[in-house]
Amino acid sequence: MSSDGKRPLIDEQDRNIASIKVLIQELQKQLSGISAKKDDAKKEAMAAVKAQNRNTALRYLRASKVQEALFDKRTETLLELENVYSKIEEAVSQVEVLAALKAGTNVLHGLNTEIGAADTVDLVLEDLRKEMADAEEVGSLLAQDSQFGGRFDAAEEIDAELDALESESRRADTEDHASLEIAKRLEALDHAPSAQPQIRATEKSQVFESQEDGVQNHSTGHSSMSVREGKGDDGTNLPMATESATS
Repeated sequence: MSSDGKRPLIDEQDRNIASIKVLIQELQKQLSGISAKKDDAKKEAMAAVKAQNRNTALRYLRASKVQEALFDKRTETLLELENVYSKIEEAVSQVEVLAALKAGTNVLHGLNTEIGAADTVDLVLEDLRKEMADAEEVGSLLAQDSQFGGRFDAAEEIDAELDALESESRRADTEDHASLEIAKRLEALDHAPSAQPQIRATEKSQVFESQEDGVQNHSTGHSSMSVREGKGDDGTNLPMATESATS
């Protein structure tokens, strides 16, 4: 720990951990060399035995035993160091976990301080429920007003459409009635026993004119056409159209 209270980037603890790791790597190299020497000694002893050189074979066998004993000692030391280093790594992980837990605790403490006590939370939730209820009430009122306006507008539109249909129906009935009257009058003129062509044409023209006048004046009064009898040039009775209006 430095004089200003801050942990240095590399402290004594980090150096010790690094030295252990370096020593483990060095022991692994030594074991590789010792194992090679031991194997070489055994090969030389085997070669001396084949050459029937007993003394040389014994010397190489003793050297192989020395390397084997040294290999066992270095192996035990390496295992101990690796065990220590494993414990160190585990402790470092635990320290990191503990630091994370402390940081999380501090964050939660700060957030809980900002939120306040449970009573404050209850007040906030109560205010929230009240505001939401007010908003729903306003929305319901607006929706009802919109529905009433829609029904009113629809009723007016339906009434206007009904009036138009009634007017069209009355106009159609009037036209059908006028057409029927014309047909009857024309038929009467055609069946007149001795009507002259000029008289018959004149009567037909009067019938068509009376129909047009009756249809045009339907809105102000009711026009009707009747057939009366007239005298032809030869003294015979002829049907003639006459018009009468009733208001």
